[in-house]
Amino acid sequence: MRTVYFDPSLLTSTFCPRAMFYRQVENTQTKFDSIAAIYGNSGHRFLRKLYEGEGFNPALAYASEYYQENTEGKILDAKEFRTCQHLQLVCLNYYQNHLSKYLHQMPVKIGEGEKRILGTELNFALPYKVTDDLQVILCGTIDKVVKKADRQLEIIDYKFTATWDSRMYLQKAAHIPQLRFYSMMLKKFLGLSYYPSSRLEGIFLSRLQKKDPKLEKICYVEQSDSSIYLEEDMKIFEEMLHRTMAKWIGYLDHQDVGNRQSWPMDWMQCSGYWGDCSYMDLCNADRDQGLYELLKTKFEEEPYEPLKFQN
Repeated sequence: MRTVYFDPSLLTSTFCPRAMFYRQVENTQTKFDSIAAIYGNSGHRFLRKLYEGEGFNPALAYASEYYQENTEGKILDAKEFRTCQHLQLVCLNYYQNHLSKYLHQMPVKIGEGEKRILGTELNFALPYKVTDDLQVILCGTIDKVVKKADRQLEIIDYKFTATWDSRMYLQKAAHIPQLRFYSMMLKKFLGLSYYPSSRLEGIFLSRLQKKDPKLEKICYVEQSDSSIYLEEDMKIFEEMLHRTMAKWIGYLDHQDVGNRQSWPMDWMQCSGYWGDCSYMDLCNADRDQGLYELLKTKFEEEPYEPLKFQN
């Protein structure tokens, strides 16, 4: 039986069947993440260790070690500001200005409305379909869940970003499929009578000034408004989820599994146009020598298991 994991990335319109083939059928993963992705993962590791009670120094060392290990051998562009030093200063700023006053006591009252932290880095895996040949799992990781003053739950999702327009970035929170998906999963797992709301917490990065790095200017933090999910809207979302899952499962059931050409590229939605697709070079390679060389140098055979990356 083949086990296939589906996370919220498959709910976006830019995930094409060809990418599904490389990731879910051929078990092809990129050997190297982008600097931005490594930076963001490092920040999440820092936060997780803090919430686990490790203390600032061990958490910072843990995040820094991860960053250095995963960027070793990479040539950092001269314009790339996401260095290890920058990461450490951002973590220090975030700790001093947003976390230190309440991390010593968990669960704890934080900010307005007396929110209480109930859990961080919550992994989930829910069987969606099981046949003799295929097991489909819905999975993901929720950054943080808090209980509000009205005793209802709210999901907090952290984003480390260098975008310049924080207002526009936060406004999109209400439309992010990932957060709706998390709300739906949390309702199912806990048997809630409502869909938990969500907020996006943006850690907006500034470039490090080489001559005079000022800690207070290294980043700033803003939260989106709370996104409330109404019953009728979430029913529409769940219907969309089931249609999307049926499409991907149909490919897995009926396509010629050994032939990438039978998994079409979606040229209208291709995220490779924006340089966002890890498999863009494979799509452009020829079928023999060029493809083989790419697979050997940039990719490795490894099953896609999202939850293992949280270890």
